[in-house]
Amino acid sequence: MKKFRIEVYELHSATYEVEAESLAKAVKKINDGEEELQSTQYLEDAESYGMDLESLEDEDLEELEELALSNGDFIPCIRSIEVIE
Repeated sequence: MKKFRIEVYELHSATYEVEAESLAKAVKKINDGEEELQSTQYLEDAESYGMDLESLEDEDLEELEELALSNGDFIPCIRSIEVIE
């Protein structure tokens, strides 16, 4: 049995409470990193992003295809896979 480290693309939202003179200045404070993060929330897997298949072995590609885990171009939601043991 092998052990893998898998990095997944996910969409999250971040919430900030900002005091500013205007909406535009509030957004600028967030973009400039001037405000403290209040909370985050998981939204969904980022299925439009994925790991390219070119770096994988043929055996792995076949099994991914058999299990319907790739779309032919990439593995949706997966950023990287590393064998660690």
